[in-house]
Amino acid sequence: MFERILICSDGSEQALEAARLGCDIARRYSSRVTVLFVYDTPEALAYSALGYNTLLGHGLFDPDRVKRQSEEAHRRVEEQTDPVIRESVVECEYQHAEGNPVETILQVAKELQVGLIVLGSRGLGGFKSLMLGSVSDGVLHHAHCPILVAR
Repeated sequence: MFERILICSDGSEQALEAARLGCDIARRYSSRVTVLFVYDTPEALAYSALGYNTLLGHGLFDPDRVKRQSEEAHRRVEEQTDPVIRESVVECEYQHAEGNPVETILQVAKELQVGLIVLGSRGLGGFKSLMLGSVSDGVLHHAHCPILVAR
């Protein structure tokens, strides 16, 4: 039924529950699983508003620092999610990206031609999700495939 499942994780409790649910479904349908973590930086938000050259020229944007922070965050998310994956005994690949989480999740889901996207109802964003709208809400309204949102 679901040849490929995309599990979105930021390491939050809701994301770990989403990973458990996604793995249960993957095991049932012999689906391939990709776990995606999207690193959304304040610099990325500023980049879109002010422009890369302006920020770089004023020392406000440090691509190397963003890369290091992204890699560290990805490592933490993978460390937190991997025990859930191993316990479920499903084959999994990890991907990480930088950018707007909703846009990136939708883009990766389309590129991988996933049959199901699984994510938590709330991530680590808290106040940010109140101000900008939640990732799960954005994905729900724009995805090309079914969505499972874990509480």
